[in-house]
Amino acid sequence: MFRLGISLLILFFFSSCTYYRQIFEIDSPDILLFENDYFVDTSSKLDIIYDFWSDGGVPVIEIVNDYPDTILLDFNQSYFTFSGEKFSFASEVQKDSVSKYSKFDGYNVMFGEMPASVLIPPDSSFMFESIVWNFEWSKDVSKKNTSKRYLYSSSPLKMDHVFKYAYRTPEAKVDSVTHRMYLSRVEQIELGEYKTYIQSIPLSNKFFITPESQLSPETRYDIASTLLQLFRGVE
Repeated sequence: MFRLGISLLILFFFSSCTYYRQIFEIDSPDILLFENDYFVDTSSKLDIIYDFWSDGGVPVIEIVNDYPDTILLDFNQSYFTFSGEKFSFASEVQKDSVSKYSKFDGYNVMFGEMPASVLIPPDSSFMFESIVWNFEWSKDVSKKNTSKRYLYSSSPLKMDHVFKYAYRTPEAKVDSVTHRMYLSRVEQIELGEYKTYIQSIPLSNKFFITPESQLSPETRYDIASTLLQLFRGVE
């Protein structure tokens, strides 16, 4: 009987270990264009390109200056919101710093190293990793109901980005770009189908979530080995 019980445990363990990932899709009433598979807004003098594809949603943002003069991008006044809470883009440790563009290095910084402002020359860009969003495994989808869509009005998660900048001209005209973003879809995919699935869709406005409770392959192997040893060791 004990051997039968161990056998049933082994069968249950392997049958219940189907791996899933959830694909979160971000949309915006302000960004309507995909360009070279990127989620990009070209409606102002600043082209703003988003690439959300990552584990957990850490967007990489590139801001391109299409204006003929240098632009001062003010991260002290720029901000983002997440579920109604407002955050500054500027780093606390670099509140007064101004970064100048380097033709050799360009701009490419991690969040937490953000300067208070940056000077972006014409036909140049500033690239940075924005915020680490705290998205959790969605309970709106499951093995049976694998997809859920949301409207902007009913989305459970909304994220806004507001960028303040000024032209380096005698008038020092101040302008801003606002992007309202929201979770528009969640889809749950079996891990065996995941790689094929992501090859067929644009990824720049999407990211994936892996549940914290999902066991690593090493942990699965250890548990399976323990169960097998118990099974073989019982006379």
